[in-house]
Amino acid sequence: RMLLNHQEKLASSFPAIPRPAGITEINHVLGVYPYAAPINGMNPSLITSGLIKKEFASLNSLSPPALSNLADVNVTMSSANPNVRTISTTLTSYPIPEDLVMASTTLQMELINGTDIIRATGKRLYHHSWIYGPVRYFSSISVNGGTPKVTMSDQNVITVDVEIPAGGESTLNVCGFYAFESATDIRSNQICKTVNAGDANITVPKFTGGLLATFTNWITSYNLKTPVLKMIDPLLKSQIGIINELKPAVEGESMKFSDLKKITFETTYYDKNVSFESIIGQSKLFVQTLWPDYRFFNVTFEPADAANIATVSEVVVNGIVVTSQRLSANNNITIRLQ
Repeated sequence: RMLLNHQEKLASSFPAIPRPAGITEINHVLGVYPYAAPINGMNPSLITSGLIKKEFASLNSLSPPALSNLADVNVTMSSANPNVRTISTTLTSYPIPEDLVMASTTLQMELINGTDIIRATGKRLYHHSWIYGPVRYFSSISVNGGTPKVTMSDQNVITVDVEIPAGGESTLNVCGFYAFESATDIRSNQICKTVNAGDANITVPKFTGGLLATFTNWITSYNLKTPVLKMIDPLLKSQIGIINELKPAVEGESMKFSDLKKITFETTYYDKNVSFESIIGQSKLFVQTLWPDYRFFNVTFEPADAANIATVSEVVVNGIVVTSQRLSANNNITIRLQ
């Protein structure tokens, strides 16, 4: 107290204590020891400064903890489009679930001493997820050795659509690994599987009861064998161009593309080539009442007001005189009378 009173008489405050030789100031990452140097673009709130002896002023490089090893990768493939393969890559679940989320700023700790449990809650100063992000699952898919398509997910099953060249025989290299969300170049080990696009599972659509054109377009899109087409006469106009039966009976089944390419489908469908020779020279009334194929056509008479006794001179489709017509090609006809 005497010293303080004496100092008060001499001056209003104490002089600053000079920094000793051998002491220097460092900027380092808050909460990390041994002290680590900040990285470019780091959140300023995670950086602090302090004084230290020069001999201890060297800073370590900041790095996250090592990622766990990936144990296995499972790959499945399907196709609903001839030039696309849907690849599902399943990675082994990450063994430390808490590393899959961003850490909280609150830290809970407990000390167990015999039967006593002491708990405390405080502020977390640092967690590597604030800089590198949480751990994420990754798949990497390349087609025929091309540039990989890399996909990140917070789930261990990653489903990706990949375009392939026409023909369906491409080779796909499918890899899986763990990495940090904000530092994807820091990775675990990588496990790769090679799959053939021809081994894709394709579900054969249901074509029976649908238009023949839908089936033939599907055949063409997958470059399958030319099917055998068989016509049967329809009973109703609404049946024209409709598939009655498809062999082999694989509709709704999932098949490998390579197996599908071996099949020659046989398709029975409703259609008919109708000859008009039987109505040339017949009356309008005959055509409307006695001609059995009248029900399948949308008929326009010329002239429209011709009497029922007027006779057929010719049949026209799209302005061209024809002697026959396939129903599925065009069932709109004009019958000229005289």
